[in-house]
Parts: sequence; structure tokens; C-alpha cells
Amino acid sequence: TDTVYVWPYPVFLTGSPTSNSPVCTPNPLQLTAEANPANATWSWSGPASFSSSSVDPVIDPTDASMSGTYTVTVSNHGCNTSANTTATVHQTPSIASISGSNPTSCSCNCGSFTLTGLNASTAYTVNYHKNGLAATASSVTTDASGNLTVTGLSAALYDSIMVTLNACPSAPASIMLPNPSAPATPIASSNSPLCQNSTLSFTASDATAGVSWTWNGPNSFSSSISSPSRSSVPLADSGTYSMTVTDGSGCKDTYSLPS
Repeated sequence: TDTVYVWPYPVFLTGSPTSNSPVCTPNPLQLTAEANPANATWSWSGPASFSSSSVDPVIDPTDASMSGTYTVTVSNHGCNTSANTTATVHQTPSIASISGSNPTSCSCNCGSFTLTGLNASTAYTVNYHKNGLAATASSVTTDASGNLTVTGLSAALYDSIMVTLNACPSAPASIMLPNPSAPATPIASSNSPLCQNSTLSFTASDATAGVSWTWNGPNSFSSSISSPSRSSVPLADSGTYSMTVTDGSGCKDTYSLPS
């Protein structure tokens, strides 16, 4: 007598095979499959010459060439059943360098920063913090060389700068955009102390040419000349006077002195 064995073809369970796709490089790609009978043998094949005999193989690290169709064949004593799953591996953006164009005025939003090394003519979501506060995310498209420029910036520390494509964020970058140099600190003096009803005189100068002047002080005092005076001063004019110089770029410096 002969013993005859009839082996069933393996049967995949519902939803199998599958993966944790999509993933961002270099994060692992996990392939999974379930089939009956449990003691079958497994063979995976896929993009970039991938092959494995594991039931649930892991590809780590990944690169974008690993996107595509993965085929798993389950063999039960030579009775084979195959199935496919498609996996997507997105390339994580990488910022090659960052450079800045500083504001040309202390009162303008005319600075910018540029990121290099990105895909050409591609829209990225840009996130960053300005002086520690999160800015509103924006969509910016790179030029034909893969450079991305964010404009309309004031002087500040910009950090946690990241670009995101296909839900894959880059590593962060940072840059400082300073204001132009402030005018020289003004030199000021007064004829204080003096007697009530006398004339209070201020003398001020600044090494930076072309600055404008703003004086403020007690008893609603204000003046826009460099060396103002107050006649017949009452006791209420005693106190601290401040003087601010502003240059042509809108940059300021302030000096205070007692009367």
C-alpha cells in the first residue's frame, strides 16, 4: 500500500500581506504577512534586489529606491501561493546649507533666509520659530536649483527651521538675522542742578551723522532738537530726561540723564 498526502495551497489571511508604508527615509519598512498553514516556508522579493525568508522582514535603513511592489510566496510542501503589497518610501528632505540676507532697516520686514540642497521646483511646507515663538507654516516652492527662500523677515533669531515634503520633515536649521548697527550712543549733559524759575538747558551730540532727536521728560516735556531748553522751570520739571537718536535706517539708541 502507498500513503498519499494531499497538501493544501497556503491561504493568506484577510488584509495580508501589508506594510507600515508610507515611511520616510531612513526609517524602517516593516513587511508583514499571515497565512495558513502556519508551518509553511516564506520567500519575499522586491525593489532594490530585496529578498528575505523571514515571515515579517524589516528593511532598515531605507532609501527611496525601495518603493514599489513586494511579493511574498508561501510554500506548503511545494504548493505555492503568492501575493503582493505596494510600499512607498519617501525621501526625507535634507537642508544642505542655510544663508541669510539681513534687514537693511530696523523698521522693515525685508530680511530673508535661503535653504539649499532641496528638490528643484517643488513646494515644501516651511515651519520655524522666531525668537522662540512658532510662526505660521507656509508653502514655499524651490527654484530650478533647489533653493528655497523665505522673505519678509524682520531681525530675529530663526530656529527650528524645517521643510516637509510628503509628511517627511527635515532636520532643523537655524540662523540669526540682525538689524543694522545702531547709531552711536549720544553724549548728553545739562546744567542741572539749578534753581527754580531758572532756564534748564540740555546739550547733546552724536557721532553718527544725520540722526533725528527725540527728548522726553517730566511735566510732559518733549523736543525734537538736539539741545533743547526749558525756561522758568518749576519744581515739577525735576526728574529723569531721556533722549533717543534715530538714524536713516530706523535704528535707535537712547540715553537718560537727570535734570
